[in-house]
Amino acid sequence: MAPAETALPPSRRPLWRERGAWLLLAFVALCYVPRLGDLTIRGEETRRALVAREMLESGDFVVPRVQGQPLLSRPPLQNWLIAGWSAATGQLDELAVRLPSVLAVAATTLLVFSYARGFLSPLGAFAAGLVFASLGQVVELGRFGETDALFTLFVSVSLLGWHAGFRAGWPRWQTWCLGYLGAALGTLTKGPQAPVYFVAGVGLFLLWGRCWRMLFCWGHLAGLALFVGLVASWQVPFQRSVGAGAGRDIYLADVGHRFLDASWGSFAEHFVAYPFELWACLLPWSALALVWNRPGFRQAVGSAWPTVRFLGVAIVAAFPTVWLPPGSRPRYFMSLYPCIALLLGADHRSAGPGGS
Repeated sequence: MAPAETALPPSRRPLWRERGAWLLLAFVALCYVPRLGDLTIRGEETRRALVAREMLESGDFVVPRVQGQPLLSRPPLQNWLIAGWSAATGQLDELAVRLPSVLAVAATTLLVFSYARGFLSPLGAFAAGLVFASLGQVVELGRFGETDALFTLFVSVSLLGWHAGFRAGWPRWQTWCLGYLGAALGTLTKGPQAPVYFVAGVGLFLLWGRCWRMLFCWGHLAGLALFVGLVASWQVPFQRSVGAGAGRDIYLADVGHRFLDASWGSFAEHFVAYPFELWACLLPWSALALVWNRPGFRQAVGSAWPTVRFLGVAIVAAFPTVWLPPGSRPRYFMSLYPCIALLLGADHRSAGPGGS
């Protein structure tokens, strides 16, 4: 007789027992790892590598620096990961700079697959993970030492992790702490977009559903305390070292560049062109989004509709932050690609256990 564990529904089996999870990991390994170090360090990768090198040489892991001067571009979590791999291997090379991104893509793919098991069939969950890992822009940026892949992972942890706990009826403090953990790590990777996406998406979802008690509870305060504690554990010593102005600029300097060309013409041009640019970056799967306009789509997804609604709300809540600023690029919305990949799998052919 088979072990009792094999009789569990797919959403309850350990992830390591799922064939789909191993197939997705194999796909990521085959697509992202070969020839990872063939291309020379380029673009923003140079700054990530230089900051990591100076951290190792100076022993100062609080202030990102290049040639001894503070680099007020991004918080240092990615630099810490690069420096950690370099310290472990003794080499600061292309692999050290790019491996965190590849691992982040693999982890996000598994997160999408695991989350999807709660409302899609095994085939639908596998398809959602495969869609994310094979999106054109994910394949492009997931092989380079940029912050996009890491940031996508942590935003996904905040949104999908929170909703998985909400859907499964976890204790409220656990649900909120997991969500704010992802938001804090995203903040330490790229900046305030992570908590904005989390608070806006979850808040709008709860207000729409009139879940006032979930929004105003002690568990929510516990999550906020975790977020503040994690961010402050770096932010406080950083500001003591370089001042309050630098503490502000490291979050806002890059964001301000999106508004440098703020003429009405640039706003209008970006407003019209951006959805088409995003469509191109979601190839080869963007055409599947047409199913969302199909008559009866809500009835087709059946019991998965509550989860589909959450994913849609999360996307809608975040989209204005990239659609309105004229300097935004499609890559700035990559952190919501996992939600899009999940929606692409939510049709009547893949609907499974349901959602709540």
